Amino acid sequence: MLWNLLAAGQDICWRDDDHSPEIRIQPHNEEHETPAVHVEDPSSSCVSVFLPMNLEEGWIDEQRRLLGRGREEWPSEVLQSSPGVYEWRR
Repeated sequence: MLWNLLAAGQDICWRDDDHSPEIRIQPHNEEHETPAVHVEDPSSSCVSVFLPMNLEEGWIDEQRRLLGRGREEWPSEVLQSSPGVYEWRR
């Protein structure tokens, strides 16, 4: 899982496919000495944003906890019981 890579000090990248915006997270950026997020969209808008973050100790564990809560609350299956009517099952 991506959180494990971050906890081990490795950078992660989401959507590195040359066609979509890319999100890179660095658990430690050398220049700013903080975690950092870099969002780049070279193929469409050419926008690039770099965000050094000031995060508390244990932020990765907190994100793991929040992800677990989201998975518990989010329905695991969506059924269409009739046209335009949806039912969520946990």
